[in-house]
Amino acid sequence: MNACLAAPALEMPGLRLCSGLGDGKKCACWMGMITLATSDKFSDRPESVAETIRRFCIRLNDSIPDDSTRKRLIAPIWNLPINTAVQVDGVWREDPEHAKERAMIATRAVFHEILPLAYRVCGFEDQAKSIESVKLDGWADRPAAVFAARKVRDELYAIRDSRRAAAADAAADYAAYAAAAAADAAYAAAAAAAAAAAYAAAAAAARSARLAPAPVVGSAVGGVGGGVGNTSVREQVWEKAVACVRAMCAVGRAA
Repeated sequence: MNACLAAPALEMPGLRLCSGLGDGKKCACWMGMITLATSDKFSDRPESVAETIRRFCIRLNDSIPDDSTRKRLIAPIWNLPINTAVQVDGVWREDPEHAKERAMIATRAVFHEILPLAYRVCGFEDQAKSIESVKLDGWADRPAAVFAARKVRDELYAIRDSRRAAAADAAADYAAYAAAAAADAAYAAAAAAAAAAAYAAAAAAARSARLAPAPVVGSAVGGVGGGVGNTSVREQVWEKAVACVRAMCAVGRAA
């Protein structure tokens, strides 16, 4: 494997950090900020950023609903993706082994931390246990993860359908649907090639964050009374996603 260069100590451009690409003059997304700082042509495709990381960061950036929260979470790590690709014969590329390792980091974060957290706040304890128990030590474990995520997804869709048939409350119906959609994204993360897996993992995290603002349904969804405050859970999901970016950016770099 090729070693990655350290992230340069650069100051983030003084534009508003926005959702979507931005205009490069008044506002820019995370990847756009990097192209401005590294003298690349303004775009969301900085040459020195590995594709798995680029796609995860784009989905994370756009999933945060307001600019102030986005800046608070992303500004401390905004430069870390720089130089996560390596130069081979003058061309920036992501090392294939680095890509696999980064995709596994993202997939493990979704299966073992993010989805269980979101499921428990909505009362889906059995599904939380199923997802977090999936072994994901390496690339060869992905087929079992695909099977587990599909099983959980189907269980949650069945819960949704039963609630609709019973005219259950709208919050419980939404929770089951959103939880199933998150499991669907986790399934995609476990099934896809490295870069697509990283994007799907970020999508699963984004959908998990959407679960948090919904009312905690308690016994109506089979489980937990009280639960963690919704704002707290949403913050925890984003913080876990940020920690995931840190870990992905550390791959291939000297400790």
